Amino acid sequence: AKMPRCMLLVGWLAVATAFAPPMQVAGSLRPRLVVPTVHALAGPVDLPPSGTKLDDFLQLLGRCYAGASVAHAVDFATANALPAAAGVLPFAQMTPAGQAMGVVWCLVGFAQLLGTDRGSRQVLAIAYGAYEIVLTLATGAVTSDPSNLPLRLGAAAGLQAVVYYCYVQLRQKSLDEANAEAAPRASGRGRRAAAPKMMAPRTRSGQDRVPARGRGAPKDEPPKSFQEKMEDAFGKDIFKGVVVLTGVLCYPLILYGIASKPH
Repeated sequence: AKMPRCMLLVGWLAVATAFAPPMQVAGSLRPRLVVPTVHALAGPVDLPPSGTKLDDFLQLLGRCYAGASVAHAVDFATANALPAAAGVLPFAQMTPAGQAMGVVWCLVGFAQLLGTDRGSRQVLAIAYGAYEIVLTLATGAVTSDPSNLPLRLGAAAGLQAVVYYCYVQLRQKSLDEANAEAAPRASGRGRRAAAPKMMAPRTRSGQDRVPARGRGAPKDEPPKSFQEKMEDAFGKDIFKGVVVLTGVLCYPLILYGIASKPH
């Protein structure tokens, strides 16, 4: 049975997405000229224990995974659209081992709601993403459509690549905000710690020479993330709606693929 062209397109887009984020992240890690600032006086600033953009993302991600697990459980009990898309038997006809793996998949999703801090939410999110890939590989031994296993595996890996890219961007944004908040305090400590013997060099006219980075020097601003650029261009509400709509459209595409298969 041939896969519909739209399903193949979605799969190739997922594979391309899996390789695009690491390239963008690597591009953002190019060596740059390091200029001593007040941040160096204060030392490296760690993330606050809570209340950052990264924490908001992890909490939202956990809720999305939990909601997806509810949809998977309902699907196993009713239409069995996901097993059909993977080319495996309906949930009620699976072997006990297959049913156990499906139940564990749902339980790992429900467990996302148990995370109470950043560390536990990170562990739970990694467990869910890793288990999805393991489950996709496990279906390769029992699927009736093994030719499309790379496509399904690429979609699963692509989703985790997008999640990882968002994690890296939001963690860096949270660090930048923590550094910006610590800058005034570090500036005050730097002035108090300055040696009184250090004096600005004088010109021939006897006037103090103005430092190169004076009061009017522009401040270095961290580059905006991809999410912030899209929110600035289209607005936060529109960008959020596009993200949600993209996730919702996965299910109609799966149903279309099932309906297109010859019975």
